[in-house]
Amino acid sequence: MESRLSYLLHLAVLLLLQVLLFNNFSIGGIVNIYIYVYFILMLPMKTGRSALLWMGFGVGLLMDFFSGTLGIHAASTALVAFLRPYVLGLYASQDELEKYAPALKYIGGSFVKYAVTLIFIHHFTLFALSAFSLSFLGMALLKGVASAAATSLIVIAVERLKM
Repeated sequence: MESRLSYLLHLAVLLLLQVLLFNNFSIGGIVNIYIYVYFILMLPMKTGRSALLWMGFGVGLLMDFFSGTLGIHAASTALVAFLRPYVLGLYASQDELEKYAPALKYIGGSFVKYAVTLIFIHHFTLFALSAFSLSFLGMALLKGVASAAATSLIVIAVERLKM
């Protein structure tokens, strides 16, 4: 079990990477990497639901502050925090959930499905809220899929390095 200080350090590194590197990186105006959502994915299993929601909202609010957006990161990340226990329950067994942290080295392929699902939900929600119009829903879906794929590859690569 990692300490709270360790999680704060992870959060600081992810936010710095997001703000200094990935916020300035886009491929063709379609692919945007939002690595900060990894923080919500890696929190311990025993994190309470209300704490999870507050952390998701807080991390999203920090991103909104640094990105100059009006709550879309907060809403998207809070949604991911809310859905996290349900999505984990879909892909990992109860035994795995009680014994291990949500990490590739502990729950294997279940982690990949869990991470890709939540990253896609986050990214699609973010782009749909950003577009704020049904006429741009197709573009939001395209950006969501492409960006989620890129972000998921980075998250899984980091998880592989931690093994």
